[in-house]
Amino acid sequence: MRPRHNPGAQPLEARPSADIEQLVVVHDQIIGHGRQTVCHHHAVKRLLAASLLLVVAIAACDSGLQIPSGVTPVPGGAQPVEAAGWAAAMCQAVDQLEQAIGDPTTGQRSAAWREFETQLTGADEERLKAAANGVLGHLTEGSRQASSVTGFQPGAGAASEMELLFENLALGVRTLRDATLEASPERVNEGRRSIDAAIEQHYEQALGQMAQVPLGGVPLPCIPS
Repeated sequence: MRPRHNPGAQPLEARPSADIEQLVVVHDQIIGHGRQTVCHHHAVKRLLAASLLLVVAIAACDSGLQIPSGVTPVPGGAQPVEAAGWAAAMCQAVDQLEQAIGDPTTGQRSAAWREFETQLTGADEERLKAAANGVLGHLTEGSRQASSVTGFQPGAGAASEMELLFENLALGVRTLRDATLEASPERVNEGRRSIDAAIEQHYEQALGQMAQVPLGGVPLPCIPS
């Protein structure tokens, strides 16, 4: 059976190149559209990222959240303070010292210390512990006040000296309390020697250094002028 002849049909190799050119145009359009889509996709991602940063910043402002800055913290954890803040904290420390043991200069004992001495000779363990805690509470608060202002460089030495005074006094008080509960005369004497040594080694030194700190006219009422 012979194939039917189509007069209008052209051999494949004889077809004009217009069809191929049209295919190339279509291909370029597709590729170009793809590039536009990719570019659009990147633009959308950048827009979303910028919007997210804006939302976070607004939320931080509304909630009071502090965004970390480039401030370098003071070594030891102490925060920077001014002269007035240092003077106030150190006078609070001196006040806590006087409430804990009294005035070492005059030898006058505080009410908390007199109660502690009374319970040292008593037979009630709970009262002795409570009296010791009363003294230790003032010593702990005084140490905290001194520690909070070691960031003030002109007065850092005096603050550290005051810390040592409180720490050694507290050690002596604990030793004296425990030795009394254990009925150990030797350790009782050890505790009393520790308390006396703390005062002798650090009290005058701390107050002397406080008096020499340049405060630029800020008063220091706890230190006699």
